[in-house]
Amino acid sequence: MSDTSEKPQASLSHYAYTQALSPCRWAWEFLRRNSQFLADAALHANHKMSVRRISRDIKLIAPQTIQNNAKQWGLVFFPDPARNGYEAEVFWSSPHPRNLVHVQISPSATGRHCDIYKQVIRSCQVTHLVDKEGGEHLLIKRCGQVIQARCSGMSLLSPLPVEAGFLISETGELKESFRALHNALQMFRPHPTPTCWTRTNLSLRNALIAYDCLTAGRSIRETAIIIYGRERTSAEWRSPGRAMKDQIRRSRRKGRELVNGGYTRLLEMPHPAGPQR
Repeated sequence: MSDTSEKPQASLSHYAYTQALSPCRWAWEFLRRNSQFLADAALHANHKMSVRRISRDIKLIAPQTIQNNAKQWGLVFFPDPARNGYEAEVFWSSPHPRNLVHVQISPSATGRHCDIYKQVIRSCQVTHLVDKEGGEHLLIKRCGQVIQARCSGMSLLSPLPVEAGFLISETGELKESFRALHNALQMFRPHPTPTCWTRTNLSLRNALIAYDCLTAGRSIRETAIIIYGRERTSAEWRSPGRAMKDQIRRSRRKGRELVNGGYTRLLEMPHPAGPQR
């Protein structure tokens, strides 16, 4: 059978931005496809945020209303579901989500901002959030990578020079704390190491593609063409084997499960309350 009638409307390049996503950002990719979440987010679409831009790459934001439903999903507030895992301003409310960095802000002993602070300001996109309890959080973006940081100590809004130091949490897994710190330090290097596809991210990417194809009414074969290419898929479909077909079905199941609440495993937080659709 010829492939000419099968024309998937997506390509691998459409998902290229996911290569460097951390587990927290992958969680958002699957959550923003959950129909119940989208319905809740739509109820808060008109809730205003205070936004003040300090420079082209630095802005301050603060919710002007309490969005209680957001906490059900593990969020401080409802971000825009149309924005992807790199672009979206997603602040997780869980005390210890994976890849969260804890930063202690203190007055500078030298009267100058420390090197970490200067490197962030100079080379990263920064979103500074003050939540309704007065807590300060940062989203730091660079080269396709995103880090969420929770700040303690002195306010970053102080006009005085500050020093930033990384903290290892006494709660949660020590291994995860060190991994988050390692990822943060890699991103703050003057020339960060280019990211490569890992087995985990490839598996998540394929689950995302399979779920998107499923909801768009695409066949297993069309899904395989996007992931593996037309030539390889055609050869597999002509063979008696079922390995590729079974793999696509597994990716579909995985994508469906992650969208319907399984995303919380990527955050290591409790499953959201209420039925999932």
